[in-house]
Amino acid sequence: MGGVRRCRLREARLARVTIFTATARPDRAHSHVRWLLLLTLLGCSSKPAPAKHGCDLSGHYRLRYEVGVGQKLWFRFDVDKAMRSGTMVKPLSLALETPTVSLDPDPASCKLAVIAKAKSGDLLASLTLDPKTNAVTGTLRISGRRSGVPISGVRNLGAPPSPQACVKPGIYELVVPAEQTWIADTKDRSCETAELRVPFLVEFIGDKLVIDQLEDDGDAAWAAEDVYSVAPCQAEVRFRRWESWAYIRLGFAGDTVSTDALSVEVRMGEAGDRWRCVAKEPMAWVERKGDSIATR
Repeated sequence: MGGVRRCRLREARLARVTIFTATARPDRAHSHVRWLLLLTLLGCSSKPAPAKHGCDLSGHYRLRYEVGVGQKLWFRFDVDKAMRSGTMVKPLSLALETPTVSLDPDPASCKLAVIAKAKSGDLLASLTLDPKTNAVTGTLRISGRRSGVPISGVRNLGAPPSPQACVKPGIYELVVPAEQTWIADTKDRSCETAELRVPFLVEFIGDKLVIDQLEDDGDAAWAAEDVYSVAPCQAEVRFRRWESWAYIRLGFAGDTVSTDALSVEVRMGEAGDRWRCVAKEPMAWVERKGDSIATR
């Protein structure tokens, strides 16, 4: 509306100047009118300059949303510097039609709308970025549904930081070997092949230590974990996966992680004939497999 008013004012001034010019200087009237008309039209037809102020919404977004029973799933994506294209990145929690996401950025209000095409339906994320803290909050919903679930996390402009120098973000694997004493909870059942391997990701979202199980290909595992930070550089974790579980205490020291297995149970057999194998005095260790999921 402001631009329309300015153009109308220019047109009114042009009319007055044209009358004055034609009356006062007939020999130059046509030349002046042409120049004034050209300048006015240029001023009215040109698009407004883009806002110089606003949020830079580019970066690596690491967000999680609640799916019940204390389980959270990842919603991770990259936004390019021009804020024109976005790509979902591992670990992925849902099967996607394409890793490319649609973006609708609003830098003036620090808001970003993201549409990811999952095989189960489009996912619509309405997000708000705090440019001072890089905290991200919003709502995630499936296309066609009015209600959604809260989603939150952080935006990083580089490798995700670690507020604790002893904890090195990356990909690790818990190993509970078969070579130890196992006890079956059902008579005449063998625990000879009982073992457990759990790949997992270690990161921070803000100051919160986040540990999530992974599949072998780096995607998020359909599993659950409970994480308790008991002291600086230490955490207790309960991994639950396919009816097996392990409760362990982790001690972080840079590239190495000490492990104290408190209890381990492994589900054996097949449907209709299942039993549990319990490690009598559980032995386990953790191996580092690589750096954190790569950012752009």
